[in-house]
Amino acid sequence: MKRRALLKLATWSAIGAGLGPAFKTYAADDAYTGPLFITVQVSGGWDVTSFCDPKANQPGESIINNWATTGEIQQAGNIPYAPFAANQAFFEKYYNDTLIINGVDAQTNSHSAGVTHNWSGRLSQGYPTLTALAASVYGPQLPMGYVSGGGYQETAHLVRYTSLSDPEGLRELINGNITTWNAANSYRFQSDLDRIKQYQLARLQAMLLREDLTPRQRNGISTYYEARLSRDQLSGLAELLPDNDELQPRQQVTATTRSTLMRQAQVALIGFQAGVSMAADIHVNGFDTHSDHDADHEPMLEHLTESLDYVWTMAEELGVADRLTVFVGSDFARTPRYNSSDGKDHWPIGSAMFMQKGASWGNRVIGVTDEGHNAINVNPATLTVDDVNGRRIYPGDIQRAMRVAAGIDSHANTLAFPINTGDYMDFFL
Repeated sequence: MKRRALLKLATWSAIGAGLGPAFKTYAADDAYTGPLFITVQVSGGWDVTSFCDPKANQPGESIINNWATTGEIQQAGNIPYAPFAANQAFFEKYYNDTLIINGVDAQTNSHSAGVTHNWSGRLSQGYPTLTALAASVYGPQLPMGYVSGGGYQETAHLVRYTSLSDPEGLRELINGNITTWNAANSYRFQSDLDRIKQYQLARLQAMLLREDLTPRQRNGISTYYEARLSRDQLSGLAELLPDNDELQPRQQVTATTRSTLMRQAQVALIGFQAGVSMAADIHVNGFDTHSDHDADHEPMLEHLTESLDYVWTMAEELGVADRLTVFVGSDFARTPRYNSSDGKDHWPIGSAMFMQKGASWGNRVIGVTDEGHNAINVNPATLTVDDVNGRRIYPGDIQRAMRVAAGIDSHANTLAFPINTGDYMDFFL
């Protein structure tokens, strides 16, 4: 029996025996074993007043949240949360491993500007994502160091990204010598492939020595050369990738939103386990609820927390949870009131969430907003409310702190993209 078929049989035998969601295991001898990063880009603007910065209704003011007419703010450990969607199950399970940063001022109500600001650290375009920076420092030699499911995926030419949009075809791309209709047959003998690869690499090396190349041409040839060099490392990933019918399904979350968030996470985590990837952006739409806010936002938030639970459950099964940091955020937030269509519009003050197993900074909330969800200044050194010497928290502050926490702040690639927001805020003490 082929090794892949044997692994698959073991997987499904474990599930049938009631042992839970088993996963295939593999690790190349020289596989990457450093830190791992996932950013979860919640697209459209999430309502944090119904999630991690809960707001009750105020007498004489417009209703902020319908749930607050009958429910009260709940708390898991030190983290308050709204009794909405599946928040209780999520926070009670993960509060010890979670840091919430509230009162983050995106300085915009524009989706495009909010996305750029939150995921790069500045409002104008051109800066890379944290995941791209981390991949350029820790995994430039990896064949799929940085993978992306969409959203903001700027690399600033530091590293290339691999799209997660078509995982069904990824195995065929990796095993290009196998006929799709008969996996036992090959197009060419391995000796022929080795000779072809030898001549391809020699040709690319010769092309790189030419002096008449433009910078863009040189970058393209160099990228392709590196991809050819690292192609053999993908063989382990091909063995781990599930068949198409074993991929997480596209989920119909609301009447208008289908999500592949769990599928993106599934493929990214398998890449982590195989040692060919180390940073991933996974992306979900559906949070721009200008009408029927509660009806759409509740299932979307529930889908988000269920997907995060899936990430950590699978990371544990694959043996990579101890190295993983997850960053969850959005363009901005929703208004602290409903509009005439029972929706909520754009609001610049939002939140960010970080998760790490056994983190020293877990079970904490930093940043404050008032009853009307307006940001309150905090002291950059103490991170406590300070009306005299304090200032607002900006997405750039979060990106700066993440660079330090990730251990990449002093690398030349990072220094080429400085973020100047004022005094440094260390959220990960």
